Amino acid sequence: MRFPKFTELDKEQRAIYVGAPSNESILVMGPPGTGKTVLAFFRAAELQKRYEKQKEQSRKPFVIMFNRTLKTYASKREDGVATGVGCSTMNQWAWAWYKKARGVSPPSLAGARSVYDLDWDGMLGPLLEKAMSSSERVNWGHLIIDEGQDFPPGMYRTLSILAGFICAQGGSPAVTVFADDNQRLSERSNSTLQEIEEALSLKKDRVYRLSKNYRCSRQIAEFARHYYVGLRSGTPDLPTRLGPSKPKVVVAGSLEVVRRRIVDFVSARRQLDVGVLCARESERKKIFNSVSHRIKDTGVLVQTYSSTCSDVHPPEKLVFDKGGSVTVLNFQSAKGLEFDAVFIIDPFSSGPGAVGVQSKMQLYVMASRARNHLELLLMNPPDDLAGFLPPEELYEQAHE
Repeated sequence: MRFPKFTELDKEQRAIYVGAPSNESILVMGPPGTGKTVLAFFRAAELQKRYEKQKEQSRKPFVIMFNRTLKTYASKREDGVATGVGCSTMNQWAWAWYKKARGVSPPSLAGARSVYDLDWDGMLGPLLEKAMSSSERVNWGHLIIDEGQDFPPGMYRTLSILAGFICAQGGSPAVTVFADDNQRLSERSNSTLQEIEEALSLKKDRVYRLSKNYRCSRQIAEFARHYYVGLRSGTPDLPTRLGPSKPKVVVAGSLEVVRRRIVDFVSARRQLDVGVLCARESERKKIFNSVSHRIKDTGVLVQTYSSTCSDVHPPEKLVFDKGGSVTVLNFQSAKGLEFDAVFIIDPFSSGPGAVGVQSKMQLYVMASRARNHLELLLMNPPDDLAGFLPPEELYEQAHE
């Protein structure tokens, strides 16, 4: 992760860093590339200073990331900002927090697909009971939640009710949420900005907005903007920085074409880190195996991760921001990351295509992972491909 210095924060970012109260809950909304994760760690660093000075539990920060890849990505920063602050996924944190308070594992939703599908409403009663006898066992300090739109409203309601009770006992736990409801990847578990705001009972002056895109080139930002679905956090201001080329849309006749384009690109541009983002798990496996075989013994790093193969490819071993690297991920695992160049594989083959709201959100999020190069590789293009794409002047198209 490429972190700016404090002096490089813009006016919007500094206003939040300096002006947002440290002992209250806030919501920061912002489109892709506007520095939400950057600001999350700057806020964590400031809270950590206050905690070390006063040793007050309610000021102790903890950073929550959406998934294990994003946690690894953020934790491997070399900027020195908030290095002493704990960081984990929400599932890891919630399990440890609940078990510390109650001595047992948290309850899961009825019919849950995973033990990590937590029953937040069911957790509330036992946690309130514990808070009555020992509020410090429940007091989490100050949670800083990145990608907050991808967590359920029940989580925010539970935290808000508990915070109110603990505050009445003399504590002051709080939650800082960074979110963009245009970046919701899952239809099953997410929150709108309004749901977060209402659940946390936030006043209007505790809701902040970021608008400047620092990540993408102007050409990529214009392409991604086509898939914006119109939700509250809006699109970022278009960057002035021009990249080396327009995004490309390539109708690829086979997996071999996909492999060749990726291999040729990274071989000619060893200084770049490349992300290959796949709509489906089957594609992730095939492309990782194919590219790994083709680039074997060339010195290029080829890596992958998925929750289905974490024993073989643990996320902790992923290397980011390294030239001459190819990282193959599914859409869920790519959330919050960024790369010099991004290849998106068959984004229109896993649902109703870009005409569907959820599919548009997915492509909006994935296209926004790219800093300077973006290419869509379509092995299974829809019949009416033009209807799924932005205006022709925003991209180059090829058939191979």
